[in-house]
Formats: sequence, C-alpha cells, structure tokens
Amino acid sequence: MKAVGLREINQHFSHYIKVVKAGEEVIITERGKPVAILKPVAPTTDLDVKIRRLEADGLLTPPRLEGSPKIHPAGFLSGPGLAQTVSEMRDER
Repeated sequence: MKAVGLREINQHFSHYIKVVKAGEEVIITERGKPVAILKPVAPTTDLDVKIRRLEADGLLTPPRLEGSPKIHPAGFLSGPGLAQTVSEMRDER
C-alpha cells in the first residue's frame, strides 16, 4: 500500500489509476495525514454479492420488513381517475 500526497495525486492521477488497476491500494494524504484510499473495485456479476458489499460499506440500508415490496405490473389501475379523486376530496372540505 502506497501513501501519496494530494499534490502528487493531482499531478500524476493517471499514473496512480494504473497502479490501482494493477491491484494496489493508494492512501492519499494531506499534510502527512491520511484522508482517502484509492482501491480497486472487485469485479462481480452476482447482484447479491454487490448488495452485501454496499451494506457492509454503509452505502445501502437493508429493508426493515421481511420480503420484497410488491411491484404493480405496468398498466392502468382500476378505480376513479386522479382528477376525480382530487375533486371529490376538495368537495368534502
């Protein structure tokens, strides 16, 4: 793992992207203090693996309720239209 200053990264960004593509992590420092890590993204095609990785990184929160949400098929729902519903709600006031 390399530690590189922010100025060096800015001046030679393409070089460090190649280093990361080769599998190495690069710690970016500012005035000697670490501020970020550049690391390669592991290629995966499995959706469940990607979701678990996002959850582990804190970028995705799993649903609180069990089961998946119900998705309505494309098409029209039965019942009165939106304009009629809004008009009826206004009349009730």
